[in-house]
Amino acid sequence: MSFKIERFDKTKHKRTGFKCEEQSLTDYLKKQLTQDEKRNLAKGYVLVNEADETNAVLGFYTLTAFSVFLDANDLEQYQEQTTAKGFAKIPPTMQAPAVLIGRLARHIDLRGTRAGERLLMDALQAVLAVANLYAVHFVIVDAINDHANAFYKRYGFLEFGKVENRLYLPLKTIEQATA
Repeated sequence: MSFKIERFDKTKHKRTGFKCEEQSLTDYLKKQLTQDEKRNLAKGYVLVNEADETNAVLGFYTLTAFSVFLDANDLEQYQEQTTAKGFAKIPPTMQAPAVLIGRLARHIDLRGTRAGERLLMDALQAVLAVANLYAVHFVIVDAINDHANAFYKRYGFLEFGKVENRLYLPLKTIEQATA
């Protein structure tokens, strides 16, 4: 099977057969993504099989512009995790610009095929492209459960502040990985 990832188009992409392990993500793709696109709250990207003329969605992710205010504890934790790596410090009164990977899921039948990894890598490449147009300090994810939390941590995401299962990946880490 040869996959491609492209911008979501409600008139082109078939969502009815999509099912992943998290019902809320399945429902989001089928019932909410179109509304979020219309309202400019998220941009969706879908994984499809190039040979499938029905354009059945096999996975998806969303991106949203985001900013995070780091309180004193969050800022201290962030500086401890990143200063040793030579990353830039964030001023204590600044909302840090970020991109939120709001949702990411692959079809349950693709378990073990690394389709989730492919979606994540595509999302990170999209963030790099955006970072050439406007400031992005890091990527944020809100892992939906412990399994998702472990998935993101395998790719270098770090724990972040008081929001449970909120993780971040500095843009500098992505740049270094792709250099």
